[in-house]
Amino acid sequence: MRILIVNNGCRIGGTSSLAMNLSTYFAQFGHKTRSLIIGLPPVGELLPEFRKAFDHVHLEPRRFETARNYLKRIIALIHDYNPDVIINNIVHYMQACYPYLPDTMVKLSVIHSISPREITICTAHDAHVDSVIAVSENIKKAALQLGRAGKIIVLPVGIHIEDSVGTASADNTKIKLTYLGRLTKDSSKNLFSFEKITDYLLNERIPFELLFIGDGDARSSLEERFNQKEYFKDVIFSGAVAPDKVKLLLHGRDIFLLPSTFEGTPHALLEAMSFGLVPIVSRLKGSTDQIITDCKSGFLCQLPMEPIEYGQYIKKLSEDRDGLKNMSDAARRAMDKYSIETIGKAYLDLIESSLKTERNLTAGVEQIRRITDIPRELSQYWPGMARHTASLLLRKVRY
Repeated sequence: MRILIVNNGCRIGGTSSLAMNLSTYFAQFGHKTRSLIIGLPPVGELLPEFRKAFDHVHLEPRRFETARNYLKRIIALIHDYNPDVIINNIVHYMQACYPYLPDTMVKLSVIHSISPREITICTAHDAHVDSVIAVSENIKKAALQLGRAGKIIVLPVGIHIEDSVGTASADNTKIKLTYLGRLTKDSSKNLFSFEKITDYLLNERIPFELLFIGDGDARSSLEERFNQKEYFKDVIFSGAVAPDKVKLLLHGRDIFLLPSTFEGTPHALLEAMSFGLVPIVSRLKGSTDQIITDCKSGFLCQLPMEPIEYGQYIKKLSEDRDGLKNMSDAARRAMDKYSIETIGKAYLDLIESSLKTERNLTAGVEQIRRITDIPRELSQYWPGMARHTASLLLRKVRY
């Protein structure tokens, strides 16, 4: 099969990880994969990794043109490639094209968070979508509350699991804490609560080392605050790290911290657990509570977040290294059902099932010249000509 996976960039995050992991899995069975990147330059730091994971990567940004003409170009491009399957990772322009593509193509859309914006985009034009995939139960529930859960099924993201990964250390050195993800000022990530957690550990005289893996608009503020602490040498910022380098940094770490107020199926959490890091995370119904068995493969903390609860669990594991090792082993075993082999097979089964349904062989073929139905639920998310032109000038984009 020819499989087209659409993203709005190649940036570090769950959508990019899912795209690359699915592509490498599909390739094992001889399927041809192509990445279509729809978005203005710069497209992201993972472009070299995308080129390794896909047979071909095609960049198709919106030029100095109306949104309608841009859609026509995308439709023409896809008609020429003629994929058997399209997997859309929350790209509004792609979702708008679905009614104007042949019905012979299996069309899937993937929702990665409970954001009403993402849910609205991926459920638009539902008559032309074979399935909408939510990566967690709480996303499906959120879609249902918005009245948009018609074709939604739940399929979590999949990760590569290495056979030779060691589990957390059982020695009595500093407990090694880790955060993996974008360092954003978004309040839902609760990143500035880490300071209170580490202050608690200092007061309890628990030796620790905290590693932030990732980058973002909150990094400088976080660094500035931690540099004022007497334990500043024990807080490390790695900056942006390519996926293959992340694995090296996770080796030998003890604990993964995630104090978010909402998540889908956090790719970083799954990856950390697959390396034996014990998770101490927010209890998010339909998300983290589906991944972690509380007090066995990790700890689930209540919301609103209390830093002292995180600190107490860290202290407990620091003082019981045998318990840390046992929980580390349990965390890693819990990841078997999230392997890319399991999730990739589920995608292929869904595709095969969709191909067997009765399909209109002529639908969409003659509609490229007239794009008449662009619902407001999609067009509200792309800029008009004035704002788009300003973006091109600001980014100094040339064609």
